[in-house]
Amino acid sequence: MTIKSILVLGLGKVGSLVGVLLKKTGYQVTGAARSERAELPFVTKIIDASDIDQVVELMKAHDAIVSCLPYHFNLDIAKIAC
Repeated sequence: MTIKSILVLGLGKVGSLVGVLLKKTGYQVTGAARSERAELPFVTKIIDASDIDQVVELMKAHDAIVSCLPYHFNLDIAKIAC
């Protein structure tokens, strides 16, 4: 499977940097955070990461997910990504 589209969850300093670097590398990037981040060079969505249904719906449209969320979200994200 070729990875073309990547979802970056969490657009703080680290998530924003990850998204920008992935975009510069040629990937189609979508970022998701709890607030608008219009200054980034890729599509962003507003999402409540504690609402698993929202996360699952957004994940379905991507080949890979990078979680830059606080650590307490990562176990649930990993479980639904498998």
